Amino acid sequence: MEKKTFKGEMKYLLSKIAFGIKSLFKKPIKLSNFFVVIAGIVHLIISTIQINTINTLSNQECGVVLFMFILVGLAAVFNATRFKEAKGPRVIFVVAVLAVVIGFGVWLLAIYFNAYTNQANANKGQIMKGVIVSILMLACYFVGVVGAIWAYIKRKKALSA
Repeated sequence: MEKKTFKGEMKYLLSKIAFGIKSLFKKPIKLSNFFVVIAGIVHLIISTIQINTINTLSNQECGVVLFMFILVGLAAVFNATRFKEAKGPRVIFVVAVLAVVIGFGVWLLAIYFNAYTNQANANKGQIMKGVIVSILMLACYFVGVVGAIWAYIKRKKALSA
């Protein structure tokens, strides 16, 4: 009977995680869904960083924009759980929802950058935290868009061959 060690267990766990991530790149739909779900849930969990950021700003619209960024991101999560096959109308809908999420994220970034440059009393460090979180979430949603389009192209090539 082999004795289990912490190092051995961690090595096994990391190899399973690496294998799982590697298998995502073979199925672009799963890659897209993975990044959208992770982005939506993590964004909801760490939204306090951005809430603290908008509390330091003197801008009336930033709260609504942040709320819509998170809310439409959660709608994209629910949409991603139903995205199983890369058919034309379904891909268009997924890409459209993700484009709306990305649009709200870019709008929020514009508000942050405007506050960073124009508001002398704003906490610059807190604004940068909000900017970093927003950029990370936007990157995940962008990977979701690329994965959805990639799955559609891959399906079209398979059908035409």
